[in-house]
Amino acid sequence: MLDKVLGNPNLAKYLVSFSGGQNVFLEGEQGAALYVLVSGELDVLKGQQVISAVTRPGDIFGEIAFLLGSERTATLRARGDVKAIRIPADKISDFFRDFPGAVQEISRLLAQRLDQASRALFGFKELCDQMPDAVAISDAEGRVQAWNRAAARLYGRDWSQVGHTTAEQVFEDPQAYRELLAKAQAGQRVLEAPLSIQHPTRGQRHLALSLSPLKDAQGGFQGVVAVARDVTAAVRTRQRLRRLRRWLFISLGLSALLSAAALITYPYLMTTQRAVSQHRLEFRNLLAKDYMLLASLLARPLSEGDRRQSSRKLKSFFEMQEPGAVPYRGLVLLDKDKKVFDAHWADQGQDAKKMVGTTYEHVKFAGAPDSLHKVLVVYRQTPGGSAQSVELAFELRDQDHLLGWLIFVLEPQKIKKLYGIELADLKNMHFPRS
Repeated sequence: MLDKVLGNPNLAKYLVSFSGGQNVFLEGEQGAALYVLVSGELDVLKGQQVISAVTRPGDIFGEIAFLLGSERTATLRARGDVKAIRIPADKISDFFRDFPGAVQEISRLLAQRLDQASRALFGFKELCDQMPDAVAISDAEGRVQAWNRAAARLYGRDWSQVGHTTAEQVFEDPQAYRELLAKAQAGQRVLEAPLSIQHPTRGQRHLALSLSPLKDAQGGFQGVVAVARDVTAAVRTRQRLRRLRRWLFISLGLSALLSAAALITYPYLMTTQRAVSQHRLEFRNLLAKDYMLLASLLARPLSEGDRRQSSRKLKSFFEMQEPGAVPYRGLVLLDKDKKVFDAHWADQGQDAKKMVGTTYEHVKFAGAPDSLHKVLVVYRQTPGGSAQSVELAFELRDQDHLLGWLIFVLEPQKIKKLYGIELADLKNMHFPRS
């Protein structure tokens, strides 16, 4: 394009010069002029960070504010002596009249830049769509400007329902969201705040919401990036744990009353019976505690198919125990089809990973229909041949949806010695669903 304008005496009124370190324009300031580089080089900055450069004679810059009449989106700073053509928006007709040969070239360059911007925007959207967490971007007024696929699944609303509307409307408590938004507007980062929504088909869902403020180079608030993940399974597990604790307290109280009454009536008989009952109750409470702990840790990795996380949590569980303190040889995690998703043995000499992908489909899950647990008798191959393994399987659920099973591989001799419990006692235990 430069060959069509350089040497024309009318160019002088459009030429501008800048020295090294001088700003052509600043990010955030109003501007409606288009520039064409004649000579020299310029840095493109966001804040104080150099993100690009303009180095080729004939390159255009400042086109976004020129086309939209908006604020400058970046700062342009001369590296050394720079000469450029400056075309104010209100003089564009005069420029094209003075330089008719430049019309087609400038139009082509502007179209090319718009095409590049469209591709970049599409690429950013595609990147967001690949993220597993729900991502939403809102402007300074709280209107939703971007909404990825995970957000559509999590909230149960697609772009046509939420685009350019206020984000607060999707939450059960809009005021709670507004308070979090106010923190983000004040420059604070909100991490894992609890909020809830009503999903159109799945009912109430509990979310952990994080907000990060978006600011321009002058520190002005421009909007927020909201990242949410579904923590319904963990919340409901904690709720079940609280209910189980209340049930245990009632059971312990009732057990104490019955023991006292029996002690008065049958002192000799109760001396032995109370000790046995207490040992069995200790074992039951240990199972309940470990099940609720592990269920809260493993429900999400299982539902998301994240074996790396489940393996880490299974290993950590055994590392936290004192040697020989728990009556379990290992833990097995099944999916809803009863296929082994993950496993870990207390004895590091056994390779639990070989079990992944095997099935419990043909193993009988024995127990009361209304109890969370089932008793399994499995025959496993050992170096000495086939050996019987007694295992307890507990359901892992997300509300009414079965996620899979958590299996405790027991040490039969240890539970008999420490707690006086045999196979029939395991079948008679009861763990209420709620």
